[in-house]
Formats: sequence, C-alpha cells, structure tokens
Amino acid sequence: MILLLPSQATVLHAYAVLLGMTPGNAAFKDHQAYIASAGNAGYLSAVESYFAGTSTASLASTALTNLGLTSVFTQAEAEAFLTSNPGNRTGALIAAAAWLYSYSGADAGTLAAKAAYVSAIESSYSYSNNTANVDGCSLGAGGQTVYLTTGFDNLVGTALNDTYLARTIDNANTLQDGDKVDGGTGTDTLFADFNALTNRHHPRASRTLRRWLCVPKPPPLTAPTATTWRATHGSNRCAALFGCGTLRPRYRQHRRDPLGRQQQPCRRRH
Repeated sequence: MILLLPSQATVLHAYAVLLGMTPGNAAFKDHQAYIASAGNAGYLSAVESYFAGTSTASLASTALTNLGLTSVFTQAEAEAFLTSNPGNRTGALIAAAAWLYSYSGADAGTLAAKAAYVSAIESSYSYSNNTANVDGCSLGAGGQTVYLTTGFDNLVGTALNDTYLARTIDNANTLQDGDKVDGGTGTDTLFADFNALTNRHHPRASRTLRRWLCVPKPPPLTAPTATTWRATHGSNRCAALFGCGTLRPRYRQHRRDPLGRQQQPCRRRH
C-alpha cells in the first residue's frame, strides 16, 4: 500500500465512503488546506454539517455499497452503527473506511472488500494528485499513472482513466520513435515534453485508435524551443473523431524569441 499523509487519507476516505467519488486535484488540495486550517476535528464537523439532512438509512446504504461491504454487514447493522454515533455519523463512516483500508483480520468477505477498496484508494490518490485532473471521477475510475522512460516503451493501460507522463530526463525525450502506448479503454491522457525540437521534427501519434484528441495549447514553457503536447484518448471534448487507423495529431508549438517574449503559436494539421 502507498503511504498516505493523515490529511490525504481523511479526504480520500471521505470522498470514497460518503460519495463514491475521487476528488479532482483542486478539491483534493482545498480539503487538505481546510484540515490544516481548522484541524481534523473541524473538518469532520464541517462534513457532518454538510450531510445533516441525509437520513441514517441513506448514509448506511451508501457506505455499505461504496466500501463493498454489503455481503459482510446488513443494512440494520450499518444503521445501528450510525445511531451509536450521534452527531458524528460521517466521522464514524470515515473511520470505518480507514479501518477497512488497514484491515488485518481473517474474514474472507472483508478481505475481498479490503483488496478492492485499497486498489480504489491508491487509484484515487494517483488521480487526485495529478494537476491535470480538474474534475472528480467515480471511485475506482482513476486508473494508473505511468511514466515513460528514455528506452523503448511498450505500454498497455487499464480499463480506467490512465495518465501517461513523458517528461524529459537529463535533457533526453522519453517519448520517441519506437514507443507504443495503448491506453485501453477509459479516458486516457498523455502529457509529453519535448526538448530541442526543430520544425522538421514534430511529435507524431501513430496507432490504431477509436478516438484521439489533441487539446489546445498548454501554459507557456520556459525553454526556448521546448514543445509540450497533450493528447487525450476517449474524451467527449474531442476535436476530431476517427474510426480507426493511423493519426497524426493536431498540436501547438510554443517558442520564445531571444528576448524571452512568447511568439504566436502556430497550428499545423497533418
């Protein structure tokens, strides 16, 4: 299991057990900032107030489903658990989620639920910690984050929303000729940084795709000739839809003149 800071764990468990969701990056940071300011008790009190109008039966049913414990505990048992924690129902559920995450017993049903929940929380952490993920997503839909290397990469994604990062390492590009990235299903995102490119060497995506999107320009770069390219597979914001076949993406290249001023980006279509 990954090592989570207490505030990170509290936020992820709260979203998971109460909403069945993974927070987006901004919300993840905002909730941690609230904990840092108001303390853990203050955060739990705020969450309790937010769900004050939600019935005990609804909270119990939601928690059992989101934690995968419907075959371990009954609805009546879950409601009794919440009733025994008046004024702190949501805090008790967050604690129950933390208990499941660290469960060390021998009950087969609970162990199965734990395995699925740990996987979902680790996926949530990877998703929420990525600044590219603005919106939240369903619990367990965060996918994995994969870093490309300076060698030849042959990667296959999951059925979830995966993120591929092709950063420069010691001024060497990690996305290069010969790399193969198959995102699988889900909404997958590729971020690639390119160092010292010329106009005759443009990034190209060649593979069989159902859908591929090249989104608008990223923030300005500091390197004079660096290019950043972002592509998302399977998004409803598609700039173009393709049945299948080979695709060269649309992209933007950003340069700065010798005085450091950003020049107008050029848009090329292949």
